[in-house]
Amino acid sequence: VESVFPRIGLKSFVQLGSEEKKAQLDELKSIVNGIRLFNKEAGKGGAGLESFEVDAPNKVAELSAVISSEIDAMNEVCQEYQEVIVFSNLRKPVDVTEFMVQRWKDELANRRQYLSYLQSLFEDVSKCGRKVSFLRESYLSELMDLSAMVGSRNSVPKEHVYPKFDKIAKLWNDLGDELDVINCRETTLNDLVDFKSSFNATLGSDSQVVG
Repeated sequence: VESVFPRIGLKSFVQLGSEEKKAQLDELKSIVNGIRLFNKEAGKGGAGLESFEVDAPNKVAELSAVISSEIDAMNEVCQEYQEVIVFSNLRKPVDVTEFMVQRWKDELANRRQYLSYLQSLFEDVSKCGRKVSFLRESYLSELMDLSAMVGSRNSVPKEHVYPKFDKIAKLWNDLGDELDVINCRETTLNDLVDFKSSFNATLGSDSQVVG
């Protein structure tokens, strides 16, 4: 830490206003964090730091697959409802009442609403995925640039490397923020699944009309 914030600068730091102190401490924290991330990548430290550049894209892929599968399944359900309702209106089966058809229409509206929520959520997760991909590429690119800059040299001018450390830390934080957003989207999906079970469907695969 002293190499980033030497003691000789302590006196001038004390004389700063509260906002300036906070800004300088935030920058100091970011640089130190960037150094730890760089050392972690080199296998020389960084214990306790999470691998957001790995966890975030993995979470996006996992959640996208789950939502996509649910969308496909719900599209099939809606198609089944629609076909049964059309068949019932055209053929007028003797064992199908108007009340039953109306109930199926209500259930179809419910399933379509659920499907709409899923599609909207999938789009949100896709946007997160594109942002995560950009941040991850930028993060890895900065690490490579910094590694090339440092190489096997014992020392490098701090005015060259400190901005790089700062940027690496900020990109890593942004990836962590996106991971938080994705986890929130997963919670939303779980709430939607609860909504899916909010009523008992009267039309199923074992229905005579469906068969």
